[in-house]
Amino acid sequence: LADDSRFMGNVSHRVFQYALTRPEADVTLLDQPALEKLYSEAVDYILQTEGMLLLEKGKEDRVQSLYHAIKEKFLALVKHISENNWVVEGCEAHKEAVRSGLRLQGYADILLSHKKKGPKEYAIIDLKWQSGKYYSSLMNEDRDLQLALYSTLFNDLGGFSPTAYFII
Repeated sequence: LADDSRFMGNVSHRVFQYALTRPEADVTLLDQPALEKLYSEAVDYILQTEGMLLLEKGKEDRVQSLYHAIKEKFLALVKHISENNWVVEGCEAHKEAVRSGLRLQGYADILLSHKKKGPKEYAIIDLKWQSGKYYSSLMNEDRDLQLALYSTLFNDLGGFSPTAYFII
């Protein structure tokens, strides 16, 4: 395996997901030092378990660049989640449902929830590695099916759940 864009995307996804789902920490309640510590621990763990190709001699600059680049994105994502009163329900959340006679299934990169009055409301964030212009054009040109499917799939009340791409 080479450390190509897909590999880097997978590693960054896993760092985000690992950090967001630590059982002992609600990221929306952590102060900045605690959040940065959690992030550093997630990077270390994922590099040791799933990103070892980046630990080869001569790739130190690549690791540092990745570490700092996705750290800013991670902190921004947590800020968005927290400021909008969402809670992380899970990552790679699986859901199956029948909609309009079709059996659908999918995995949400990040499943959020918050409870207003009545049933729990969900939101889905799909993490993407770079290519922000491409995903923006999909949405702006009504060619984005992935988020539309997630929106209906994760809403059992016949409505739609908020969805978003988050570009790492």
